[in-house]
Amino acid sequence: MARANADPSIAIEDQVLGDDITIWTRRNLSLGRANFEVSVPPETSLAIKNVIGKIELQNITGHVSVNSFDSDVHLVGIDSPSVDVRVTSGDIFFDGALHEGGSYNLQSMRGDLDVTLPSASPFNLNARALSENINLGSFLNNLTGSSRGPKGVSGTHLRGGPRLTLTAYAGRILLHKK
Repeated sequence: MARANADPSIAIEDQVLGDDITIWTRRNLSLGRANFEVSVPPETSLAIKNVIGKIELQNITGHVSVNSFDSDVHLVGIDSPSVDVRVTSGDIFFDGALHEGGSYNLQSMRGDLDVTLPSASPFNLNARALSENINLGSFLNNLTGSSRGPKGVSGTHLRGGPRLTLTAYAGRILLHKK
């Protein structure tokens, strides 16, 4: 199910090809706003491309890919085998689980990364914050084989597992335990 609420200057278009559903907006020269609410089965894989606006995903178990120019991205209750979020400007909030063999890449050019994981989650970490700080909270005490440089931290938590890559070019990286 998809619902959209848009200003009169915005035209909403959609296309269905097999299992892929594409929804996009077209606008005239005046500014306008469109809000979407999309409900899908939890196991659905999502690929979202957005220019401006907040993105919220909840309770998704399929693959997640988000690419946006100016968006805050909130991923809550995520239990996905892979997550790839790339934002030019905006904060990324992730609260979820990591799967063995999975890949989790969160990147913001101008924004913070705030990540919450179960304390028993094994992972291989590569975190880079080029202009701000990295706060690994209590995960720092259990990080083995770690290397720390002025701009990054890498290491293994609980014998390793999924790849967790966190990159903030102009923002902080915060890692919390559930």
